[in-house]
Parts: sequence; structure tokens; C-alpha cells
Amino acid sequence: MGGKRIYLAFWFLLLLFLGFLLLRIGKKIREREKVLKDLEKETIFLRVDTLRYGLKKNETIDNILQKVSILSQQERELIRKGLRESGLNFFTLKEGETLLFYQRDSQILSVDYRKDFLRTFRVYLSPLRSAMVYKKRESRLEVVRGAVTSSLYESVLKIGEKPELAVRFAEILEWDIDFWTEVSTGDSFIILTEKVYGGDQFFSYGDLWLAIFKGQVGNYFGVKFGGEYYDLKGRALRRAFLKSPLRFSHISSYFSRARRHPILKIIRPHRGVDYCAPTGTPVSALGDGVVTFAGWCGGYGRLVVIRHPNSYITKYGHLLRIKKGIRVGRRVKQGEVIGYVGSSGLATGPHLHFEVLKDGSWVNPLKIASPPSSPVPPELMAQFQAHTDSLCQILSSLGETTKIKN
Repeated sequence: MGGKRIYLAFWFLLLLFLGFLLLRIGKKIREREKVLKDLEKETIFLRVDTLRYGLKKNETIDNILQKVSILSQQERELIRKGLRESGLNFFTLKEGETLLFYQRDSQILSVDYRKDFLRTFRVYLSPLRSAMVYKKRESRLEVVRGAVTSSLYESVLKIGEKPELAVRFAEILEWDIDFWTEVSTGDSFIILTEKVYGGDQFFSYGDLWLAIFKGQVGNYFGVKFGGEYYDLKGRALRRAFLKSPLRFSHISSYFSRARRHPILKIIRPHRGVDYCAPTGTPVSALGDGVVTFAGWCGGYGRLVVIRHPNSYITKYGHLLRIKKGIRVGRRVKQGEVIGYVGSSGLATGPHLHFEVLKDGSWVNPLKIASPPSSPVPPELMAQFQAHTDSLCQILSSLGETTKIKN
């Protein structure tokens, strides 16, 4: 009987403690909301003039506070205290984050530390109050459409989108399209993507559900389903090899049995393809494999050689440098960066010399027959088709009138 009483007393005390804790948390939340409302009202009058400082590498808040000459030492201490009380961790500051000082008549009235698009740590100096302003994260489904005017990359940027979108779009269809050698002016693209906003400010891209490219090279579709991308018939887009080791480049010299060498001035076979790209452009492994050579190799300059399944070998020459960690015996994944475009060895300018061998013989890299991965399983085809129809209906509801058909 005594044990039962102790057990009940324990649970009573635990519930009492939890109730007290909830009351304290509720009080803190109410206090924070009051500060935010006050600050919101006062902001109208505060933002007369703004001083902005971006954190540099290894810089601290103290370093920046010392740069603001109109601050007294006491005000600097109040700002540090307010930022800590608002929840800012001084040990997690990153390069590029910003401190904004709002002043009127050469007097600092409030300070914002912007951690990212969603979180701002705010301090008001007279009297001292602080709070973290958190913008609600919202995901919106949107259609991005455009026409190619130069390159796909530049065309995506031209319509106001970020480089990330161009890269991710290219990654979906890169097994079928070389986005420099096979893209022409007037080709078009459509992307159904989630965009994440903090308040009204764009934050990042979420899932890319549909990728559509229509051009002279053909029409290509990518549908996201179960973490992979398929065409409209459920065939996998992913293949054993990428279309190209460089995502944004153009071919300056093709595979040839007889070509005049630009430096040696003699006629000899050109057993690969030269991709012209700016110095430092990342070079990716064409497929999964094992590195068999990584270093300097005569006229090739800095060279990486990868052995792939089914007796394929790929070579990447004239590199500016080989990525750290790429060495003999290292396993690499398809699309993994292995080096950077340069002009080492016998090269007249920055480019990638790329070769492919099959069973020990050179083959034209542009004519490799790359088998696709597994298609949508038969038992999931009905679900895949319903999913695809739904995405096409969403496109239509968002104002996209293009007919989607393979």
C-alpha cells in the first residue's frame, strides 16, 4: 500500500512540475510576442538610415561592433547582451551573415543580426529589448518557363531565377542532352518546382517535379517519382554514363582518325573530344568506377583515368588540378567532381580532353550507347501514370497551356 502511495505521489509531483514548466514557457512566448509587436510598431520610425556589415571569414560580432564608431562601449555591451538573450549562438556565426544598424540623428536605435532568410535576431536599445523574428517558411508550387536565347544556363538566369535551378534542371536531363552542344536558340524549357519563401522573400528551391525541354534535338521529359526521374512512359532517365563530363561547355574538337595537332603541327588521330570551358570549370566522372591513374602524364598534362564496368575506361586530360582525394584505387560515383578544367600539357588554351575506351580500343565519346537504369516497376505503373496526370493537371491550372505528350 505504501509503494502505491509513493508511486501516485511521484506522478502528482511530475504533473505539477510539467504544469509549472508549461506556464513558464507560455509566459516567455507571450513576452516575446509583445516585444515583436512593439518592435514592429517602432520599426516604422526607426529605419531612417541603415548601416550594413557582412561577416567575413573568422570575423566576430565584436570586430564589427568596433567598426561602428558612433557606438559607445556601453551600447556595444548592450547589443552583445541583447543578441545573446534573443537566442543567437555566437559560436555558430558564418561568413556572409549580416549585422544591420538602424540609426536616427547619428544614434543607433536598433540592431538586426540576419542569420538567414528566415531568422533575424533583433535588439532594441532604449530600453533594452530583444527577440528572434522568425519568418514563416512557406512552400509554393510554381511554373518556370522560358526560351533559350544563348545557353540554357544564361537563359534561366535571364528570367530572374537562380543558378541552382539551371544546374538542377540540367542534372535531370543530362543523360539525354548535352546542354551546350545540343541546345539551340529558340528551344524552350518548362519546370514545375516548389519554391520556399520566408515571408515574401525567396529562400530556396524545393522538389523539381517536372522538367520539360523542347528543342531541335527533340522533346524530353523528366517526372519525379519515388526519388528518381522517369520519362512519361516510365523509363528511367538515369543511365550508366552521363551525356558529357562537363555540364556547361562546348566542343572545340571532335573525335577524328586524322587531325592536324595545333601545337605539334602534324597529322595524327584525335581519339577523344575537346570540351572548351573556362579555367576551373568542374569536371565530373562520366559514370561509377575506380580511379586507375591520377597525376601528370606527358602531353595530357594532369590526367585522371577511370575504369568502369563492362570494360569501359574514361580519360580526363589537361586538368588545372585534380580534386583533393582523387587517387589511384578511389571509387567514384557518376557525376562526382574529379578535377577542374585547365590547360596543362600540350594545350593551346583551357579545355578538357576527354577519351573513352571499350575493350582497349578508342571509341567516339559522342556515340556511346548507355543502357538506362530500371524502369518504373509494373506493379507501380498505374500509380505512376496517375501521378504524372496529376502533375500535368497542375501545370494546366497554373496557366501552362503546352500539351504534354511524349
